[in-house]
Amino acid sequence: MRFPALAAGLLLCVSSAAIAAPDMSSLEASPMPRPSSPLVQAFVQNAGIGNQFEMTTSQMALERSQDPAVRHFAQTMLNDHHKAELALDRAAAPTGVATHFMFDKAHQAKLDELDALSGQGFDDAFWVLQRAAHAEAVAGIGDYAMSGSDPALVVWARQTLPVVLGHQRMIADMTGTSAVALQ
Repeated sequence: MRFPALAAGLLLCVSSAAIAAPDMSSLEASPMPRPSSPLVQAFVQNAGIGNQFEMTTSQMALERSQDPAVRHFAQTMLNDHHKAELALDRAAAPTGVATHFMFDKAHQAKLDELDALSGQGFDDAFWVLQRAAHAEAVAGIGDYAMSGSDPALVVWARQTLPVVLGHQRMIADMTGTSAVALQ
């Protein structure tokens, strides 16, 4: 008879402990940010601003352009750069570096100039800005893909570079310029 009483007591103790113990399974460990170097910070800032700039100009193109090629390219930019933005957010999160920034004066001035245009003048300026922005992106992302110091951001750069190069080819095809001239 002792055994059932002992088993019941043990079961009661285990049950009480299970009830009293907090459920830790729903808590995720939040990793401490990795210390980031000024080079990592500069890369993330440049990538973030460039990405936002291309999305902003593309949104403007969807709202203003009547040219189907411009509109198609702009929609592709929004789709691809939104994915790149989410991936950059994930890759940069452990560094503690923000990925969303106010535009610097140079980018804001370009946006203001584009905002003042309409019709064919808008479309022409849009293509010029996209050529320059993608050339800058290829250079910065390519450099970081080859010699970056943060492993997660290097992976992001290596995955993003082929997409940006594809955008350059699209620009060349749509504007009749050489892809080599875009770099």
